[in-house]
Amino acid sequence: MKKNILCILITIILFIVCSIQEIVNATNQNKNDFFTSNKTEVTLGEIVELTLDIEKIEYDSFNFVLFSDTPSIKMEDVYTENVETTVEEDELNIYIDKSKIELNKIILYYKVPEDLVIGDTIILKAKKEEKQGNVVESNNTIEQTNMINNELASNETQEIEIKLTIVKENIDKDDIINNEQTDQETNTNQSKEDINIDNNELIEKNTIDNNKTNLVEDIQSENNNIKNNDSNMNNSQNSDKITQSIQYNGSDNNYLKSLTIEGEDFYNEFSKENTTYFLSVGENIDEIEVSAEAEDDNATICIYGNTSLQEGSNKILINVTAENGNVRTYRFFVTKS
Repeated sequence: MKKNILCILITIILFIVCSIQEIVNATNQNKNDFFTSNKTEVTLGEIVELTLDIEKIEYDSFNFVLFSDTPSIKMEDVYTENVETTVEEDELNIYIDKSKIELNKIILYYKVPEDLVIGDTIILKAKKEEKQGNVVESNNTIEQTNMINNELASNETQEIEIKLTIVKENIDKDDIINNEQTDQETNTNQSKEDINIDNNELIEKNTIDNNKTNLVEDIQSENNNIKNNDSNMNNSQNSDKITQSIQYNGSDNNYLKSLTIEGEDFYNEFSKENTTYFLSVGENIDEIEVSAEAEDDNATICIYGNTSLQEGSNKILINVTAENGNVRTYRFFVTKS
């Protein structure tokens, strides 16, 4: 009987110890994932979202430092609009004072360099350093002033590492890209159908013209065989010109000349070659007025998704259809706070 009671007590003690250990491990894990990436496999030129979770950092004021040991990785390729950043000795620094900001998270955007090769690994390292001292605001620039023996104390540094692997483009596409490709294929097929209808009408008109020409040729051939031969040669040349005009489907220029958002500035400047842009708007914005102008006057523009904005991520598509039916899609990823 005593042995049974002893075994039960030992079992209970072991269960309590294991539970406490799991709680400690979970707490440490939460502290260590204060900086994350939205993906681990990326393509050349892709823009990656990096999230600094301020709530998971226990310090009231601290320095966040982002750097890389890889020489080809430059911190100038990282940007954000939420807070002020500085880059010194190829380290990106952000000073955070929780008492003076109302943000829970800070989103950083990193553009993957296009001079890398498939299979390369980008290693980004982030660390947080607790700071003690006063922060003084002067001329809209934040200066850290140490009030204790002119030394800014750093009590603790914690480091985290993010690895991004370069993969072949068009592999591991997410649902957003798949949906955009489907939209492009639908628009292209519709444009081709419209072109085929126009070509059929042109063929019918040319057929009538050819019949008239043949009638004139028959009358001339009865009067003069020489003139008839010359006429046949001219008709052959005209036929070649008609064939060429049927094969021409129009201009393939589907570039935008300008693209603006009324009352808003997006992160990267507009370039007709760049088809992806990012924008953040306030919670009271339900609709965005997009102004777009095509380079070719014969191209058509269709805009989707700029109304009824939902909280969180939204997507706006601007489809530019060239005269020959080729479609180019410009995308806005809009974050509504």
